[in-house]
Amino acid sequence: MPKGSVSMRLHLLAKKVIQFGLPTTVLLLPILVNPFGCRFYEIPKVAFLRFTVLLLLTAWLVDRINLRGPIAGSLRKLLTKPLVLPVLLFTLVHVLSTITSVDPHLSFWGSYFRVAGIYNTFCYIIFFFLIILNLHTAPQLERLITVALLASLLVALYGVLQHAGIEPIFPGHDHSQQVISTIGNPIFLGAYLIMVIPLAFGRFLTSLRALLEGNRSSPSCRSTLLEVVGYASLLVLQSACLLYTKSRGPWFGLLGGALLFVVLIALRYRMKRLLLIPIVASMAFVALLVMLNLPNTPLEPFTESPYLSRLVLSDNLAAGTGTEWVRLLIWQGT
Repeated sequence: MPKGSVSMRLHLLAKKVIQFGLPTTVLLLPILVNPFGCRFYEIPKVAFLRFTVLLLLTAWLVDRINLRGPIAGSLRKLLTKPLVLPVLLFTLVHVLSTITSVDPHLSFWGSYFRVAGIYNTFCYIIFFFLIILNLHTAPQLERLITVALLASLLVALYGVLQHAGIEPIFPGHDHSQQVISTIGNPIFLGAYLIMVIPLAFGRFLTSLRALLEGNRSSPSCRSTLLEVVGYASLLVLQSACLLYTKSRGPWFGLLGGALLFVVLIALRYRMKRLLLIPIVASMAFVALLVMLNLPNTPLEPFTESPYLSRLVLSDNLAAGTGTEWVRLLIWQGT
């Protein structure tokens, strides 16, 4: 068999591994659960992440070596991409903190329960660079976003079912107070959701604009209408699941991201009046927090709400209970 033919087949095989592996990882990683293990959520995800990243990195390196492509040249091109320099700085900080750690072994591999050491961080970073190096066209990116939204649909649906008292994988377990879905932790679930909600919102806006600009009597317009309804339903499902996590950090993160989005839109299209929205919203939110945490305010009756009570920090700090107090003790010990 000619050498060139073997080289081309190896190149095509590596490309297929990467093109199939990237969306597969995005799809399966959030929903992987092992109901037969001692740690249902973390270990399946960590094992799958490490295996797939190693496989994809190997395929990319083999392809570069096979084609005798300049690896250094490919890496130099990365420096012109957005977010690459911040990610490299992020990596440097983690490396330095691991080297100077009081327990480098633990910092490298992570704890027994979370397994979230720098090894996992390297996997995330490598996956980030693999996406940049191998997604060159808009359709490829759109397919990856579609896969991410499909995974979020399953995760959000599971969380809503848990809130309703339905637990298909772990019967007898009650997660209706703070849902954890397939992620295994309400804060982690909320963090995942606030990363995919903007993707669903972007698709909703794109399909809505196409609907408003299209011919409403055409068959394509009817399919666009279905897209609008579908993405709107997905947004409602994701938002409900985020609410049911009762996790303040993700709530604040989504609010901050939304306000930043409005600021960027206002700057991009030079709509100065639009800047009033994030300013007024920020002031209103700060006022809400203050009034919820002060006694004898008009909002005091609402502090018993299962959702607004999550924004009341003063009672737990005064009583020495809750995660707020735990964090203060951790920071004091540090």
